[in-house]
Amino acid sequence: TCASLLDGLCKNGRLNEAVATFEDLEKKGFIPNIVIYNVIIDGLCEAGKLKDAANMFSKLLSRGLQPDCRAYTTMMKGLCKKGLLTQAKQLLGKMEEHECHPNQIT
Repeated sequence: TCASLLDGLCKNGRLNEAVATFEDLEKKGFIPNIVIYNVIIDGLCEAGKLKDAANMFSKLLSRGLQPDCRAYTTMMKGLCKKGLLTQAKQLLGKMEEHECHPNQIT
């Protein structure tokens, strides 16, 4: 599946290729689901590209998708790694507003 391919690219240090593939698929009319967005957001956060991850998170919202617990947790983890604890706490509030309940990982 697309998610497996993109995840493999991200985990093998080929993040730019994963993002380019994601964008190419979108241009061809492919509508990514939350799983696909989670893979890309995770890859971006792991690479320290928090601004790009935040843009991707905003993009999924603009597409009308509802972030799941994984999307929120991944973004919060990236924010915490960068020392952006206030933003992470704000995102936790949004997570709870959307009835996505935090777990031990969050």
